[in-house]
Amino acid sequence: MNSQGIELSYVRSTEIDSRFGDQQVSDCLLSMPLQKPSVSKVIIERNEVCGNTTYGMYLFGVTSRLGVVAVRKNLINENMFWGFGSNDCCDPDPVVGVVVEGNVIRGNRCGAIRLRFAGIRSHRITDNVVEKNAVAFNSTELAPSVIEKYESLNTIGKNTKTLHYPHPQGVWHTDCCSCCHSFLGNRKGTHPCHRCYASFYCSKSCFKTHSSRHRRLCELIRSRYSATTAPWPLSETLNELHIFVRTALNREHRRGPAFAPLPQVGGCRFVVKLQTEEEKESIDTPLVVYDQSQTVSTKIVNAQLFDLIFNCGVLGEFHGTSKKVFCWAVLEDIETLRIFFHELAPYTDEW
Repeated sequence: MNSQGIELSYVRSTEIDSRFGDQQVSDCLLSMPLQKPSVSKVIIERNEVCGNTTYGMYLFGVTSRLGVVAVRKNLINENMFWGFGSNDCCDPDPVVGVVVEGNVIRGNRCGAIRLRFAGIRSHRITDNVVEKNAVAFNSTELAPSVIEKYESLNTIGKNTKTLHYPHPQGVWHTDCCSCCHSFLGNRKGTHPCHRCYASFYCSKSCFKTHSSRHRRLCELIRSRYSATTAPWPLSETLNELHIFVRTALNREHRRGPAFAPLPQVGGCRFVVKLQTEEEKESIDTPLVVYDQSQTVSTKIVNAQLFDLIFNCGVLGEFHGTSKKVFCWAVLEDIETLRIFFHELAPYTDEW
């Protein structure tokens, strides 16, 4: 696992070597900031760019200074963000400055190819195999006609399209009574264990019968598949937070007390959204956590939750690098929110 793939960026430098001409990078994995403005062509080919915690390859403002950048015949696989990204702004009527052709771009967590504010006509993207990524191309920053053009020029296969969780049941999901193993269907009217929410029972009798055997497993599940944090900023009281939430009501996204019941201390479980911030790749990065009523509004640092989001999450609204999942949680007391991640809560785009 590497922290950075191949990054090309123009950096101003007082040391200019006029002999620094065309460059070719082959058969290696590297991080390469370019500091010489006299470069006229860069070729990156036959590399394995895999397992990076950011982009596989990323261009940032290089063609206007460096000329043509050609990315050919690389395997760009299983990177945390996008396989290939470009933030390359060109003149209003540019020539082709970026050529991406003949690559295999597969299994990247946020998507295959992302062009951020790029001069679309300056990019030629052809003859690539684009498969098993979160999405093939980012759709929010490119016009539909551009997406159709790119898809017709490349081999597209089995990309997720982010309309639902890639793995909707999370780590595990049970639909049988933990005691008598009778089928529970959609679990309505069942009796869950309120400490772990991993065991469900068809009746109070089964619940009581199984309680002694379940106790050990319950503690193990809580320790391995849940995490705790403060449910709101500790400097604010619950009443002050409710006043703040009502004034910050967001009707467009159906968030706020008008759209969902307020979570109760010691009450039933409820759904929280966990979301990463844009361009944050470290497992030490705080994750944003809130519920639909926005009673709970906090952040948490947890490596398992971070990994769950990037493995099972859905891209955020702008199809950038932010991803989200929905998990079950309970308010154990006024200062403790417990988030369970042995299974995912149902996905929704309403809030």
